[in-house]
Amino acid sequence: MPNFKKLAKKYESNCLASLIELVRKQSVYDESSITSFAPYGKGVKSGLDTLEKFGKEFGFNTKNVDGHAVEISYGEKGPLIGIYAHCDVVPASGKWDYPPFEAKLVGQGKEAKLIGRGTSDDKGPLIASLYSLKLLKDNGLIDGYRVRLVAGGDEERGSSCLDYYFNVAKNPHCDYGFTPDADFPLIYAEKGIVHGSLTKLIDLSPIIAIDGGVATNAVCDKMIVTIPSDKKFIKEFNDNKINGDITDTGEIMIVTFKGKSAHGS
Repeated sequence: MPNFKKLAKKYESNCLASLIELVRKQSVYDESSITSFAPYGKGVKSGLDTLEKFGKEFGFNTKNVDGHAVEISYGEKGPLIGIYAHCDVVPASGKWDYPPFEAKLVGQGKEAKLIGRGTSDDKGPLIASLYSLKLLKDNGLIDGYRVRLVAGGDEERGSSCLDYYFNVAKNPHCDYGFTPDADFPLIYAEKGIVHGSLTKLIDLSPIIAIDGGVATNAVCDKMIVTIPSDKKFIKEFNDNKINGDITDTGEIMIVTFKGKSAHGS
């Protein structure tokens, strides 16, 4: 049995450099920059293009699936192994200790951490999978199998990217597969997510308006509530040291409740 830790050690610095480069791509869905070549916007396209560049540099076959996903493949015969990851990330809302797309390396040695949007969901596991495939190829350890590493561009909004990959582009399903996008070491399925809306007229008096949130799968980092001016409310708000602030115009108040953003799953 090969010593995989020893084999992987020589890839460590290049793997980190590739991850930093990918994290610095602001691959957030952007409706304003959608084109026929960038169905999820220019940021996501930049992330997918970067991954495809890595694949070509490593000597793999690559395919851009109409801007919806990038496929990196190796092997001509044998069972097909599918690895399904994603390049898109949740919007970087809320307060950050470091800029979310700077990819800041903090700490040293085993305590070192790379901080940035997407380092764990899912660019870190994606790059780890890519370098694992490169290690296996370089050392002749994957003969007799076909591998397709597929990175989608719309996982955070429901995985329309993989729907396109399989059902529109008609790519084959794998014989064995996993997604490097949750608890280590392997995940083979997700429960799914439901996007929907409920509409009903209700009386929330004295609330005039409520607004908050930037993505359906992210916990709100703040909520803005508009209500009539109320001196008693202001006193209770301040006395209880609520995390937020109030802007009182004399007739109405804009009340901001502040929390902590997190992934919604």
